Amino acid sequence: MKLRNLLNEGTNCSGRQPSDLKILSSHFEPGLRSISKLFISIVSCIILVVGSQNKVSAQTAVVCTTPIVLANFGVDGDLYANTPFANSDDWFYSSTNPGTGIGVIGVTAATATPPISAADFRTILSTAPNAVARNLTYVQRMSVPFLTVVNGERLIDAVAARDNFSTSGAIDSSIFVNADKNGDNPLTWNVGTGNIPAKNDLIDVGGHLRVDLTTGDLWGYAFATTLSTNGDSHLDFEVFRQTPVFNVQTGTVSNSGPAATGGHTAVIFNSDGSVLSPSDFLVAIDYQNGGVNPMASIRIWANPNNLGGGITSFADFNTKPNKPFTFTGVFDSGVGTNGYGYAEIQPLFTGCLIYAIENHTPPCTTTGTPWGNIFGSGANFQSDIECLQLVEIAIDFTKVLGGVAPITTPCSILFGNLLVKTRSSQSFTAQLKDYAGPYPFGNFAQVQVNGGPDKRIDCNHLQVTLNGSSITPGALFSWTATNGGHIVSGANGCCPIVNAAGTYIVAVQSPKFSSCITYDTVLVTGSVDTIPPIINCPPGITVHCLTDVPVCYANYAAFLAAGGSASDPGSGINGSTYTCVSGNLSGSECSGTITRTHAVSDSCGNISSCTQLISIIDNVPPVFTTCPAGATLGCNPSIPGPGGAVATDNCGVATISSNDITISNGCSRTLTRTYTATDACLNTATCIQIFNYTLDGSVPVITTTGTPASGVIVACNPDQATINSALGSATFTDNCGPSTPTATVGTSGAITSSGCTRTQTRTWNVTDGCGNSASAFRTATWTSDTQGPVITATGNPASGVIAACNPNQATIDAALGTATYTDNCGPLTPTALQGTDGAITSSGCTRTQTRTW
Repeated sequence: MKLRNLLNEGTNCSGRQPSDLKILSSHFEPGLRSISKLFISIVSCIILVVGSQNKVSAQTAVVCTTPIVLANFGVDGDLYANTPFANSDDWFYSSTNPGTGIGVIGVTAATATPPISAADFRTILSTAPNAVARNLTYVQRMSVPFLTVVNGERLIDAVAARDNFSTSGAIDSSIFVNADKNGDNPLTWNVGTGNIPAKNDLIDVGGHLRVDLTTGDLWGYAFATTLSTNGDSHLDFEVFRQTPVFNVQTGTVSNSGPAATGGHTAVIFNSDGSVLSPSDFLVAIDYQNGGVNPMASIRIWANPNNLGGGITSFADFNTKPNKPFTFTGVFDSGVGTNGYGYAEIQPLFTGCLIYAIENHTPPCTTTGTPWGNIFGSGANFQSDIECLQLVEIAIDFTKVLGGVAPITTPCSILFGNLLVKTRSSQSFTAQLKDYAGPYPFGNFAQVQVNGGPDKRIDCNHLQVTLNGSSITPGALFSWTATNGGHIVSGANGCCPIVNAAGTYIVAVQSPKFSSCITYDTVLVTGSVDTIPPIINCPPGITVHCLTDVPVCYANYAAFLAAGGSASDPGSGINGSTYTCVSGNLSGSECSGTITRTHAVSDSCGNISSCTQLISIIDNVPPVFTTCPAGATLGCNPSIPGPGGAVATDNCGVATISSNDITISNGCSRTLTRTYTATDACLNTATCIQIFNYTLDGSVPVITTTGTPASGVIVACNPDQATINSALGSATFTDNCGPSTPTATVGTSGAITSSGCTRTQTRTWNVTDGCGNSASAFRTATWTSDTQGPVITATGNPASGVIAACNPNQATIDAALGTATYTDNCGPLTPTALQGTDGAITSSGCTRTQTRTW
């Protein structure tokens, strides 16, 4: 029998025939062996409890407001089991109200996120000093294991949660920050943190699914409280088939459903109108004055022009024989939906569809959750829930959404994920305000396994731990690695350690159903970067002095500014790891090198280095700042000693030495004194000091000449010209040349006499430029004789008269005699040594002969 046959049965929530109920029940018992054959139906009978027994027709669903026990769960404006209906299950168990009914929500740390008990969480809230400190979130899951049978009911799933609020300085961390609407693509929603009106501010929400084993019906329950009861309230209970991710840091929503179908999972029908693939759905509840007069609308996500199975319109669908419901024609589509939107449906079941109970029947205060309640503008902590603050809803999904969720395996998704939202007004497309969730809800696969977030391996995380989880107690984990992945350890646990990029598949086996194995996939990306960066050093540096070597660059930015570069295609350069190390001096300070090593790491710690050569070449000579001046020193001077030269050096102290070179040019001397400044690297600089002087120790040389050369005038009584000629003239030479001769002609002295001899000396004096003097003279000697010689003749007889006659010759000679002579000047050139006899003259007998001398 198909489920649609069970849905065409009457006008109220209890109108099924026993035989039909047994058939439906068999799909869930025992152990859900036949769950794959069941099509869960989710469109007709919603129970919302508001504390009145009136049926209110609002929008498309009949809303019942009478407190009631449904599938042994109290829908009564109260959160605790056994109150006011004895032995009925409810959200929480209270020891002050003993009975057989249980609380479906856990209160221990084992079922909580964060893992603290409800009592401990209550203590934190009750002792918090202000609203900001009380603004905490908390989630509790079902108190019994998944699919546990209790009191004839199979408990499938349950969740209750505390949401953030915004008042008294507190900020709600899960709100809609733009004008987002129900008909929009959730992928376009903008979520974040901020403030919202108190009447739209969710405090506690909850949801529960169970199967009534007597009737086989699948029941859903929900509750919600808001910070304020002032004004109208507008709530949406939305179920996503996929698991949306709300990221308030980025303000985005992802994974809510395929982008092609508007961010939701869309319904697909068979050609006969039966459901081929279920969709996301939404139950909208609106209240007047904080909880009075509830109205409801049920919607599914669809494309009105393509419903699958060749169905091209809502009107066409409404004619199909196996349709689980009809479309009302109301359709809302918003931003980015590609023509998809929320279509309102009318269940085929015409009885009570929604039970909505609100705590307004006096005394309307009731006990809050085990962790307490928050109410009012001060976000006050209190134990009780205020009047009109709590709303409970119950829905018989078997009647309401017939055929929407086909169950094909023990791990099929019944619902998916529950998101509770508030709107600013009754309009379905009014601006969304607050949200709580999404929470896994009726999602066996989601409930049983979550592989955790994708991970990345990099140099800072050589291996990562995968964070598999399951809310199924006793779930059995098994991991496999594909696409290059590698599991280091823990393959059979929740959280294996892996060290390679790849795809990791976690399989979780239900401890109750060995055939129920659900899977999730975790993608590990990245790599352990073992490739070092590429680094290029700045150009080499040449300096003159060791002291000129610059210090290492202070940081990576300075390294780049100096012309260095580094790149890394992997994990990227980590500039903070830059180092610079200078080696020792190789060579000398005059001609040496320092190798400077620059190193940088990438973000994985791979290091690359390069070397920059710093050359020290001291080829700069010293510089003379003072070079002594030279001078012209004159003749035969005392040469000044070296001194007075001053030199500096760029790298240190210069040593000064000197060297003299004298060049002679005759008597002229040029002394070139070269000062040499030498630094430690033997670079030299010179400066020149020149002394010019004359060195002359030789007297002039005077050469005299005259005629006769001897200066002796042979002739007596020479005239003056002859004397001058004998005195002669002089020429003179000097090794340096005469500078100041005293005379160009000689000076003749006085004539001296010595007998007949006369002497006169002519003197020449010459002084050269250096004061060396020489004298030369020439003496002329001559005879001044004006007196003739005196000749004394003697003979025998003295008178010369020979008395005898005819004397012989001898007697004549004797008579002629001899002669002597004297001269005042002495004989000079006697003409003869003997007289010259003249002719004999006769005078009679007398003969006379004269001998002349």
